Amino acid sequence: YCVVGSLVADFTVLFGKAFSGLLLPTLAGDNQFTSLFVVLIVLVFCVSLPSQIHLINQSLTVNDALYHIPNFYVFWNVGSIVTGAIYYEEMANFGLANWL
Repeated sequence: YCVVGSLVADFTVLFGKAFSGLLLPTLAGDNQFTSLFVVLIVLVFCVSLPSQIHLINQSLTVNDALYHIPNFYVFWNVGSIVTGAIYYEEMANFGLANWL
């Protein structure tokens, strides 16, 4: 449950960023909520929120908190960095000089 909950949390972060990116232009007057793909993004975001909480609670009922919290934190952060780097190409300009 811990790893699956952190994977769902990764998707919550990913689709939350996509939802906020759609919400800001809509508030400025350019409606973004007209295509089916946008509705799918909002739907996945709204489903992933309670799913994440449910899986965290299931993991805490099965596992000790000393096991769950560090593992969830590590998997969630690494997964969020990787999904953001892949989907939003956040590290496209990250070269060797940035590592040093």
